[in-house]
Amino acid sequence: MFLRVDGDAATEQELFLSLGYKWVVWDHTDTKVELTAGDHVITLATRSLDGTGAITGDVILDKIDLSLPSPGSTGDVYEAEFAELDGGAAPTYASTHHGSGPGAAAVPAGGEATFWVYSPDDASALLDVATRGDRKVELEVNGQAVTTGQGGIVDAFLLGGINQVTVKGAQGLEVDRLVVTPSGEATGAVYEAEDGTVAGSAQDTSLSLASGGAAVTGIGGDPGNGNTLTFNNVEASKAGKYALTFRYSNEEQSPSTHYNPDPVARYALVSINGAQPVRVVFPHSFHENNFWELTVPVDLRAGVNSIVVRGEEKPQFDGTSYASDTWPGVPLRSQLAPNLDRIAVTPLFGDVAWRELQSHNYPDRLVRHENWNVRLEQDPSPEADAQFRMVPGLADGSAGYVSFESVNHPGHYLRHSFFDMVLARDDGTTLFDKDATFKMTEGLADEWCTSFQSYNFPAQHLRHSGFELQLDPIEDAGDRADATFCVTV
Repeated sequence: MFLRVDGDAATEQELFLSLGYKWVVWDHTDTKVELTAGDHVITLATRSLDGTGAITGDVILDKIDLSLPSPGSTGDVYEAEFAELDGGAAPTYASTHHGSGPGAAAVPAGGEATFWVYSPDDASALLDVATRGDRKVELEVNGQAVTTGQGGIVDAFLLGGINQVTVKGAQGLEVDRLVVTPSGEATGAVYEAEDGTVAGSAQDTSLSLASGGAAVTGIGGDPGNGNTLTFNNVEASKAGKYALTFRYSNEEQSPSTHYNPDPVARYALVSINGAQPVRVVFPHSFHENNFWELTVPVDLRAGVNSIVVRGEEKPQFDGTSYASDTWPGVPLRSQLAPNLDRIAVTPLFGDVAWRELQSHNYPDRLVRHENWNVRLEQDPSPEADAQFRMVPGLADGSAGYVSFESVNHPGHYLRHSFFDMVLARDDGTTLFDKDATFKMTEGLADEWCTSFQSYNFPAQHLRHSGFELQLDPIEDAGDRADATFCVTV
């Protein structure tokens, strides 16, 4: 359809509406419009204003939803006390609770807290698990295991729709919340199907809504057929788990009856580097030019990989006979793989390379360096001055000890010098290692944040005073607030 605001041709945009099935299956299409304060008329039309564009078919409209963007949003928050708790995990409601929501969840060793997380698309998101002491956390995301980085943060690939994120209480921990934010940290490598190698009846077909204007159709056939599509030279930077996302369409339909439209799912047999193929089910998309996305986890080796897609009818439950032999002429199970537009390969998990330290009592300020001095500042510029790699402690690499390496000055670390914090180059001395190492402890003013105890002056903590960073003994509530930081990205 064509959308315009107040009849102004300059505002006109063409919308491609997702296909449903009559009035039974509904979908939605999102777009953005610029509006001034006051009343406006939003027009949805079947023809463009200049008459050069027109829709094909009919559209059934239910409603439009208009909402303001929220650029300041920090993500979707899922409270742990409302999660699905198993294995002895239970909600807690302490009167001294400093976290978000009314309480938290205690997850003992062997316990679990499961969150059901929404994602609008198949895409990467930052998962930030707030635990007491802001520690590393063991997770399962849609059945795939991962351990977060420092601060309970990990970049994870989520599926469009509902995802299962389970916090594992391997060592016992207390969880306040899970925050999910679209990240864009992990971007997928895209391979167009028409650039792959086709065999047999598989061929390039022009389809206007395919990303490159074409897709590969005709993959599959009788059992043992050679009608395949091969993606060669699929690159992976390192061996591991990847999200393999297919952009596909599937228009196949069995003869309908008065009570059932009989859309037919298609199967693809996907083989990675010559391994035994995995059968992937692709639901009906209602038209060959209506493309959806579907993601499966795969293992790739470092370097170049080969992905072969083929299709054939799935056998009956006995594993040997076929529905097409029993009911010839009635396509109950498809012989074809879906029409493929492209694939994208994205790391299933990734650690964000840097962290920020947010002041607990001045949450609009971050720790940053400038001219080798270290202080708190609002909206630091450049942003990289407030970004640090949290690496194992230079003087003690065991769990709980960290050092902070500057992102934009590699080899330079936060260290104390005469109890003032500075950014300095690692000179390789034992003293430097000790001055640049801190023990992470439960936040002195907020148990869901972190405080940092000096390695070689354990009676003193990292704190700000007059927004300058320094080491000090902690004596009162004000000191505890100044010495508490939230690890963020």
